[in-house]
Amino acid sequence: MVSSQEGPERLIADAKIFNPDNNKGASYIVQGFRQIYQYTADFNAAIGYLIIFNTSNKQLRFAVTGSAGPVPHIVLNHKTIFLLVIDLYPHEKPASKRPQPEAVEITEDEILSVAQSGQAQQSADTIVPAR
Repeated sequence: MVSSQEGPERLIADAKIFNPDNNKGASYIVQGFRQIYQYTADFNAAIGYLIIFNTSNKQLRFAVTGSAGPVPHIVLNHKTIFLLVIDLYPHEKPASKRPQPEAVEITEDEILSVAQSGQAQQSADTIVPAR
């Protein structure tokens, strides 16, 4: 989603569903990062948001440098992408009575390798052969 307003206040966001049991696992989320990064580059925006709706009973974690704050983020080529996870799974028990959930962790290296390979591909696609 790219908002319609012009200028530096334009909102660049993409939403993905996280549910590994339905083929919407870590690799799907990593591709979502690549997409939102590309949108920030296309629209010359400094900030983008990847909004992830967790519809599984697994916990999604990001092992990234920018995870010390309330919302984890990654900075790549002066673009900051915030990774916002919203848990929509209908838990039957309160948090105090649930066992520790299985966690799926996505590392910064995984994310950056896909984002940077996408950059290399885009550069290769834009090369015009000499005549």
